[in-house]
Amino acid sequence: MPLRLTEEQVEKAILNMKYPIFVTIVFIGIFQSQEVFGCGGGSKPKPKPPTPGTDRHGSGAFGAPRGSRTHKGVDIVCAVGSRVYAPFPASVVRGLTVYSASKHRGKPYNTGLELRGTGAWTGYKVKMFYVRKTISNGRIVASGDSIGTMTDRASVDPGMTNHVHVQLYKDGAINLLLG
Repeated sequence: MPLRLTEEQVEKAILNMKYPIFVTIVFIGIFQSQEVFGCGGGSKPKPKPPTPGTDRHGSGAFGAPRGSRTHKGVDIVCAVGSRVYAPFPASVVRGLTVYSASKHRGKPYNTGLELRGTGAWTGYKVKMFYVRKTISNGRIVASGDSIGTMTDRASVDPGMTNHVHVQLYKDGAINLLLG
């Protein structure tokens, strides 16, 4: 059985910024289970720690090389159709077009969402790609609330492992190594 931390303990660790933000995300994911951070399948999901995936496109780890650029998020392997949950208390900002038509075989890939943190998470924003948003813009969600479902990204891009791509921002900047 995974160790359970109270929301107060997690928020205190975040507010004190004793650990890098990236470690905090993994910390929450592992100890609160993938059911809260990331995705879960069906009514009785089997929690497991989130793990960055690796496929023909490369590693899903933050900062992994992607040709002339680096990977700006963390990929969490997830089964198609799984529910995806809010990683922290937030307001639903909008759905995202992850790839424009010009960058994706002539068809836009409109499956993603953006959340803006509330309470202790004010100043944070998260973008989650390859998720079909099932909640309306402007809605306030708690950590662990269902916000969408995992899409079948591999059917659109063979060779890609299905995953939720998570980009965390603090005060407008992507930097998972703040501390």
